[in-house]
Amino acid sequence: MFNKTQLKVLDILGIKIGDKIKVNGWFTYEVTSMGFVISKGEYDHTPKTDCFDIILERGFEIIK
Repeated sequence: MFNKTQLKVLDILGIKIGDKIKVNGWFTYEVTSMGFVISKGEYDHTPKTDCFDIILERGFEIIK
């Protein structure tokens, strides 16, 4: 589950709970209140909150 600081970072980045984000050269994540969830494929779908480094390093776009 996201902590208050992580929720603030999401807000600064313009990401809201319920959004889907495509990380450049990486996965598409669904943003849930529990964390980032890989949206497709045979990967681990456990919500993760430690993906901020990948998102910031690679860049992302919000999928509408």
